[in-house]
Amino acid sequence: MELFKSKKRLFLGVGLDLFLWAGVTYLLIFMSPGNLYLIGGFLAGLFGALLVGMLLIFRNWRRAITLATYVVVILILRYNGVGNVLNIALLTGAVVFGEIYFLKIDR
Repeated sequence: MELFKSKKRLFLGVGLDLFLWAGVTYLLIFMSPGNLYLIGGFLAGLFGALLVGMLLIFRNWRRAITLATYVVVILILRYNGVGNVLNIALLTGAVVFGEIYFLKIDR
């Protein structure tokens, strides 16, 4: 199945991705970091930007959602102070083995 059947859909995807990245950049540059809602908005915007970007690169919904969730979970762990090398290695292993598992099922 072709994800982007026409150039119009591809350009809409690229435009949406650029818009989301502009929003994330705006939050980083112009907002004060003390607001709790800002952190949630930043993580939601980052998830959306990564999801659309990975979808444009991989053209696979499952892989895009997996990698976007992986990055956001690592940032949440780092924000809460428990994101050390061991947790990142365990999450990386879980994502890699999950991808291998789903690749075996899809065959």
